[in-house]
Parts: sequence; C-alpha cells; structure tokens
Amino acid sequence: MKPNFNLEDLKHENVYNVPENYFDKLPNRIMQRVTSTPAETSEAGSWFPKPLRLALAGSGFAAVFATVFMLNMQEDKTPRADMLAQVPQTEIMNYLLATEQMERSDLAILNAADQDLTHEFIAANSAEIRHELEEIPLDESYY
Repeated sequence: MKPNFNLEDLKHENVYNVPENYFDKLPNRIMQRVTSTPAETSEAGSWFPKPLRLALAGSGFAAVFATVFMLNMQEDKTPRADMLAQVPQTEIMNYLLATEQMERSDLAILNAADQDLTHEFIAANSAEIRHELEEIPLDESYY
C-alpha cells in the first residue's frame, strides 16, 4: 500500500544559490562583452565597395539568365506540329489505349485525318453495341 504523499510536509528551502548582486551586474557585463569585440571585416569586402559588389552580382545573374534563355531558344527550332507529324499513328493509338484517362478530345485529334480507327479499339459490331445500350435504363446511368 502506498503511503499518502502530502506536499505540505516537504521542506521549503532554496536549493540553488546565486552570487550576491549577480543580476544587478549582469547587464553591464553583457554590454562590455558586446562592445569590446572589434568588428570583423572580410578581405573580399575591401576590394570593392558594397554598391559595386551588388551591381556585379546582379549583372552576373542577369548574364547567366540571358545565356541560358538564348541557348534554350536556339535549341527549339523544330515546330511542335512537325515533331508530332513524325510520330506514327499506330504509336499514338497505342499510347492513348495504354493511358487510363482517355478523353474524347484525345480521339478528336486523331480523327482530323478522316480515318475510321474505331475497329482498332472497339472489338464489337454495331448490333452488339445497340444491344448493350438498350439494356441500360436511362435513369440509372445518371447515378
């Protein structure tokens, strides 16, 4: 059985000792340490004044940005429509059939060539499609 613990029965004594007038002298000691250290100067800062260093850094960044931008513009000379025209239709169809989220707009692009490609991805004739559509009630299709 546990003995009853009463907080009032404990001794009330301060176990921590602080030197005399410690907190009175603390602000002065801190100020002496802060003001006694000399300001550090870097060697790089002595070569150029600060405004010139900032101007050089900004112009260097602008030069790098312009170089990368110009290199990317020169690389992209072939129009995207020509690049897409080089891809075979069968490869485009295989890609569209492999993706899970196929939309009508994807197939509309392929129909621009006026080709009937439905026989390649629908393995049913028109009678089977009509039969399946007649069995679905219209009310249930909206739920």
